[in-house]
Amino acid sequence: MNAGQQLADLLKQRLEDRLVFQLLEDLSKLLPSLHTTGTISVEHLQSVYHIRAVINERGRNLIQGFEELLPVLDAVEGQVVIHILQEQEELRWLVFSDEAMTQFIGILRLPTQAELLNSLDELSK
Repeated sequence: MNAGQQLADLLKQRLEDRLVFQLLEDLSKLLPSLHTTGTISVEHLQSVYHIRAVINERGRNLIQGFEELLPVLDAVEGQVVIHILQEQEELRWLVFSDEAMTQFIGILRLPTQAELLNSLDELSK
C-alpha cells in the first residue's frame, strides 16, 4: 500500500473530526504534494508545538487544530512523523501519526496566503 493510501485510511478512522473531514474532501488532489518527515521525537514536537500554539493564540488563531492535537501529543510516547500536504505550492495541512501510520495523533490546518492577508487587512481597520 502506498503512503497516500495509508494516509487516507488513517484519516478515515477520524471522520468525526471536522478538520479531517475537510482534508478528506480534497485529499485526492493534494496527494501528489504529500511529503512525510522522518521520525521525530515526541518530546521535541511537544515543546515546539506548545510554543506554536501560544503564538497562534496570541495572534488571530489562524492555524486550526491545536486544541485537539496538544493533549494527544502529550500522551504519546516515542517517535512521530508528520505528513505534509500542500495546495497550490502553499503549505496547508500537517497530519501527525506514529511511524507505522496506524495511530492518528492530530492535524493542523494552516491558513492560505489569502486568509493571512485578509486577517492583516482586518487588523489594520
